[in-house]
Amino acid sequence: MNQFIVFMLVILMYFCMNEGAQGNILRLKNELNPGSILKVNCTSKSDITGVHDVTFNSYAEWSFGEHETSRTIWRCLLRQGPKMEFHHILWRAYRGARFTRNNQIRLWIAKVDGIYLEKNNGPRKRMYDWYKA
Repeated sequence: MNQFIVFMLVILMYFCMNEGAQGNILRLKNELNPGSILKVNCTSKSDITGVHDVTFNSYAEWSFGEHETSRTIWRCLLRQGPKMEFHHILWRAYRGARFTRNNQIRLWIAKVDGIYLEKNNGPRKRMYDWYKA
C-alpha cells in the first residue's frame, strides 16, 4: 500500500510541475543589412501570424504551447531584398516532439548569405540558402 501511495505522489508531482511550465518560443531575427526589411509570415495548424516586417537587428517572436494530442509544427515564409525577390519557406521552423516539451527556443537568423538556426541558445548553424524569384 505504501508503494502505491508513493507512486501516486510521484505521478501527481509530475503533472503539477508540468502544468506551470513556460511555453516555447519561435523567434526570427533580421541580420541582413542596415535599412533592410525581412518579411515574415508564420502559420501552424491552429495559428496564423500574418505578415510582419522585421527591421534590421529586430525580432518577430511568438510564444506557444505544444498540443497534447498531435505534434506542433510551425512553418514560416521569409522574404527579403529590394523587391522581395529572395525567399525561403521554413517547412519546420519549429517541430514539436512526440511528447510535449516546454521552454524550447528556436531562433532563426536571416543573413545575406543564408538562414541560420540556434536551438535553445546553442551554437549557430547555417541551414539554408535564399531562393531568387
